[in-house]
Amino acid sequence: MFFESEIAVWPGSKQFEKREIKIIPENTVNESEIFLNSHTGTHFDAPRHFIKNGKSLSDYTIDRFAGEALVVEYNGQDEIPASFFQEIDLNTCKKILIKTANSKRGDDKNFDEKFVGMSEEATQIIVNSKIDLIGIDTWSIQPYMAKKGTQHVQLLSHDVLILEGLNLSEVGPGYYFLMAFPLSIQGAEGAPVRAVLKRQ
Repeated sequence: MFFESEIAVWPGSKQFEKREIKIIPENTVNESEIFLNSHTGTHFDAPRHFIKNGKSLSDYTIDRFAGEALVVEYNGQDEIPASFFQEIDLNTCKKILIKTANSKRGDDKNFDEKFVGMSEEATQIIVNSKIDLIGIDTWSIQPYMAKKGTQHVQLLSHDVLILEGLNLSEVGPGYYFLMAFPLSIQGAEGAPVRAVLKRQ
């Protein structure tokens, strides 16, 4: 996934823009400015995104954004139910990434309100586990029409970081080493990420 002018953003958010301000040969260098919402593309949500005095991304040490991760695949079209996680051993690692039908669309330029998110019941199972980071290949961890912020608050109030907008189209289920470092912005409630998985 590349940041480009056509990349889909949450409805009402500012569109990504790359603006050239210096060009060779008129100048000695090529230089540009970028403008984007902090929740564009692959990005982290920190507690401060939904909790007034919650932690920002700069409150975490860098090791929180890397480690062994389990990729699981949900093939349903509706929201992810609690029963899906009841069949998975969540004690094997602290980070879990969910591949959904969204990975099969192959389209980052059109926002689809019907993307797959998690149910409140499924989210509660994650909260009750030892998971400290959950990622998904959709624009949000919760369905578009879900009660405002419920699943986010469930997770973030229990210090579970949320990684949204992953590209898992070529990733199969299994264990990987995740490296997903957000831009280092003081006090950020969210920030873009370059996420990389290495097969274990």
